Amino acid sequence: MFGPYAGFSSKFLKHGSLWDLPASVRPHNLLSMAGVGLRERHLVGYLLQQLRQDPGQRLASLRRFLPQAQPEDWRLAVAGQRVQIIKREPGRRAQLKLGTEVVAAADGSLAALLGASPGASTAVTAMADLLRRCFPQRFQGGHWSQRLARLLPYDPTADPASAADLARCRQRCDAILGLMEV
Repeated sequence: MFGPYAGFSSKFLKHGSLWDLPASVRPHNLLSMAGVGLRERHLVGYLLQQLRQDPGQRLASLRRFLPQAQPEDWRLAVAGQRVQIIKREPGRRAQLKLGTEVVAAADGSLAALLGASPGASTAVTAMADLLRRCFPQRFQGGHWSQRLARLLPYDPTADPASAADLARCRQRCDAILGLMEV
């Protein structure tokens, strides 16, 4: 499986209506949607570029990771759909939020996951965020922080990791999974 290709659907649910997105536009959210679209124009451009790719361009992208890939060995399949929301926070402009967001009571007694169920790309980050928000006292003593550091090659809730951190992570995962470079 290989999945760097962006897709688009105006359906809100897998079996929803193509009219879900157009029907959601209202006078009170039109300016927020337009503002986010303008501020995120580079993302919009990237997504449009991805949508315009033909099979040859997709294969070229795949070959950056697997140079010997042959077109007859691959087929394009819709694996899932990520959720984007536009969220307005008090005193701030509307912000684009991608996929999954953890919300928790101030005392950590209740937490919920909003948006799409987390896939492999976000599940660890969502869980680490949830643990830190709901059990801050457990992290203060250092035991949970130390244990999490042993389990994870880098902190998924911190700033993006360096190339060296990501290389170490990949080597560790390859060793655990018994994968060899091709």
